[in-house]
Amino acid sequence: MELERRANLIAFASLLFNRMSAKYGGATTLNELAILNYGFVCHARGTDIYVTQASADLNMPKSTVSRILTGMRCKGFVTEEVDPSDRRRRIFKLGNEYLNRGDKDIQIFLDWCAKPQNRLS
Repeated sequence: MELERRANLIAFASLLFNRMSAKYGGATTLNELAILNYGFVCHARGTDIYVTQASADLNMPKSTVSRILTGMRCKGFVTEEVDPSDRRRRIFKLGNEYLNRGDKDIQIFLDWCAKPQNRLS
């Protein structure tokens, strides 16, 4: 069941990202898609995106993850904060500007994440 929920989330996130990128952000790379999919998974879990953890989970260099997240921040896909417990680390989250665009696809995703049975562990 957990594997099926993950597969559904990744498929949905890929579709959503491609639509939103075409509509708002322009061309995307596979690495950007992988990182945004990771952001959707973190959002569904209720966790934040950390460069070090994303790098390990996605098997990408930290510099690549950091560069892509910074670029995605400029496009409004993610927001960035300084970690209060360690000021050297940055915390990324799916951007409110991105999530609150009123787009039907994003609302479907947020509704899907809000259902307890779809929460990822």
